[in-house]
Amino acid sequence: MKNKSYKKKVAITWMILMVLVVLSSCNGHYKGRYIYTTPTGKYVTVYDDYIIFEKYEKKKYPKENYFRINGYYKGSTTLFFKKNNTISITRDYYNSIIFCFNQPEYKINVYERSGREKNDYYKECSFADSLAVAEYSFWDERSHFWPVFREVVGDSVYIRTYKMDRSFFMKNFYDYKDTVVSRYTERCGGVRYCY
Repeated sequence: MKNKSYKKKVAITWMILMVLVVLSSCNGHYKGRYIYTTPTGKYVTVYDDYIIFEKYEKKKYPKENYFRINGYYKGSTTLFFKKNNTISITRDYYNSIIFCFNQPEYKINVYERSGREKNDYYKECSFADSLAVAEYSFWDERSHFWPVFREVVGDSVYIRTYKMDRSFFMKNFYDYKDTVVSRYTERCGGVRYCY
């Protein structure tokens, strides 16, 4: 009789644990903090739905120098930085985005990644432009932002693509591939999104 009761408790405990695992993997919220490095050694931290342009290790959410994407489906987001303090942002669709940078003189342009606005973004954001500095792209896959960093150094664009880990446990957050192309080739050697 005791053995039957024990087996029943173990079975119920396992069922509860399995339900919790499934619910935690499907809730659509970002988990944890991931600190990435760009090809030129800068840090970008992904902390829940915040993208922070520095190495950020505090427990509270940042108050400046971040970009935040709200909403259940995050889609893809790309930020293009220029030397004249212009940041151009393109999104899959207009969603609730919040940005706060520590330099108030930044000029922010937001484009939707469809139709005419997509073409406007690509006209405005060319690596051949002498003011181009970097383009950082983030793709939402399985409740995690997977980054692609493109940075201009001289006549080259250094590209670091963090590969999406589609395994069940998603353990390889820092597996990346580096590529170097000429800044004068169209959209970085034909690599438009690098996802």
